[in-house]
Amino acid sequence: MSRLVFLLILLITFSCKNKNKATFEESTHNATDTKSFHLTLPQTMNDMMKRMKSIPFSGNNDRDFASLMREYYDGAIDMARLQVAHGKQKELKSFSQATITDLKQELLMLSNFLKDEPAGKSSTVEKFQQTMKSALNQMAVNNEFGETGVDHLFALLIIIHHKAGLQMLRAELDYGSHQTMKIEARNMLPKQAEELKWFQSWLSKN
Repeated sequence: MSRLVFLLILLITFSCKNKNKATFEESTHNATDTKSFHLTLPQTMNDMMKRMKSIPFSGNNDRDFASLMREYYDGAIDMARLQVAHGKQKELKSFSQATITDLKQELLMLSNFLKDEPAGKSSTVEKFQQTMKSALNQMAVNNEFGETGVDHLFALLIIIHHKAGLQMLRAELDYGSHQTMKIEARNMLPKQAEELKWFQSWLSKN
């Protein structure tokens, strides 16, 4: 065997080993990311719910709605960021990126409202609070999703998230009195309902 042929064989062998190592490392990295996502996304949802439950009711339905929705939107942004980082479906990534942009504006509006508005007592506190507590309980999730794909897991959790959100938005329309928050609820209700329907349709097709 000539020296040139011997060197070529060594070069090919070394290249194959490196390629196999890179493929193995990439596969391990992706598996770790997927496993991490399956643990982190439901936890993000639960953390959002716990933050919402920790907010004491003030007795003013509009202020309480704004406080709870601020955490609700913030949780949606956190989940959307995880989907952008780990998801594969372009249409879901587009939705997530739009969610992050849109809800940042909603968060700013809610923060300004809570900073500037007075906190008088509402007359329908009991009914409002019962509805909100029921909505919060709907968002508690665990690891029942098993080996669900990354994008499917995101869609399933967004459906749970939005169903509870629709209940909270209706509570503001039914029991709120401040025009700013009622407009917020009136504007967001059809948007959330449309998104919920879209995700349900997406899951049925994928």
